[in-house]
Amino acid sequence: MHVNKSLIILADVSVVLLLGGCTPGEGPAAGSTSPSAGTSAAAVPPKYLRVSDFQGCLETVQVGSHEQWCMPSEKPANCPAESWEQLGALEGDDALPSCR
Repeated sequence: MHVNKSLIILADVSVVLLLGGCTPGEGPAAGSTSPSAGTSAAAVPPKYLRVSDFQGCLETVQVGSHEQWCMPSEKPANCPAESWEQLGALEGDDALPSCR
C-alpha cells in the first residue's frame, strides 16, 4: 500500500488547526483587528500632529539623548490662537508636557 506523504502532512496541519481553536479562513490572515493580529496603539500618531501650525506653538526640551515637544506657559507670538487652544485642550496621554 502506497501512502501519499503530502496528504498526511496536510491532514496533520488541519487537525492541529482545528484542535487549537482555529479554523481555516479565520484569524489574522482573514482581517482580524485584535491586538494579537499585530495592531498596536503605538501605531496611532499623536493628536497634536493634527493641529495646524503646531510647530509655531511648541518648544522642544532635551530628554536624555533626544528632544521632545513641550507646551510653553505662554503663547508664542507666531502661534495662531486657534492652534494654541487646540493644543491646550489635549487631555490624558494626548496632552503635551509643559516646558520647564
